[in-house]
Amino acid sequence: MNGQVPAEIESRLQQTGVAAWGVRTWDGNLYQRSYAVWLSTAQIEQTIARLVLAAESLQYQQLHPKRICWIFANLRLYLASRGDGSSLVLFVENRPELPVVETHTILDEWIGGASTDTDRFENARTSNSGLQNPEQAPDPIPNIAPL
Repeated sequence: MNGQVPAEIESRLQQTGVAAWGVRTWDGNLYQRSYAVWLSTAQIEQTIARLVLAAESLQYQQLHPKRICWIFANLRLYLASRGDGSSLVLFVENRPELPVVETHTILDEWIGGASTDTDRFENARTSNSGLQNPEQAPDPIPNIAPL
């Protein structure tokens, strides 16, 4: 795969409340599409660059996330990183009726279907818990006292 979003994934992105998406390939090329008039090309490109940089900086702490989600009042930003260095960023409207599990499925397909135990726990937590708002779910990471 050359870093572009496959057609079958792109068609699903239009149906899941995605306001925009962008792909940064391993060689730094950027592909993006916005479905919302309030997200400009420049905003999408700058956000993708910053999110990819944030994810890459975690590697200095020996953390290698496949998926990261930032939640804001009106928008959720998802980043999925593949082993080849390509990243997919989704700008999803933060509405309770939108299917979070569908978004996670799209991200997993981008990554290559690889799912970790943490991913399975996150999917189970948001889909089977019966909660209307996934943000109400308990934090799966315990508090760790500083050294």
